[in-house]
Amino acid sequence: MVQRLFRKEVGPSGPKREALQETRKCSQCRSTKPVAKFHKNKARRGGYQAYCKACIKENGAKRWRATERYGLTGEQILQKLEDQDHRCAICGVHKDDAPNVGQTRSRIGLVVDHNHDTGEFRGLLCVTCNRFLGFMGDCPERIRKAAEYLLK
Repeated sequence: MVQRLFRKEVGPSGPKREALQETRKCSQCRSTKPVAKFHKNKARRGGYQAYCKACIKENGAKRWRATERYGLTGEQILQKLEDQDHRCAICGVHKDDAPNVGQTRSRIGLVVDHNHDTGEFRGLLCVTCNRFLGFMGDCPERIRKAAEYLLK
């Protein structure tokens, strides 16, 4: 909940209320901080995220949807990130240089790739490579033909 502290001031047009500071309580660390320490989120009541920026950063991959969707733990994702040297498993772009396409960029710069038939986790990809696989229907033969076409 956002708390507003006001200072009353009397001007030529009558009393005015001027906001001095807005604060919000973080749902994770339970400390009250200025709203500048929270990401904006128009979809939430109050217009800000429930967790402060510090808690979001601290939790990183632990709060991923991937943990629910693919049965992975934050530690498994971070281990895979280490195994891949913080790079996309296909093109090798570093997570810090990975393209940010719309709202799809994850907190670690790469996204979880999985087999659509088995649901098995395959690796971490940049958004471009992940979308490429999706557009090609995860079909190795189609990808092979595309590569042959490019080599003409």
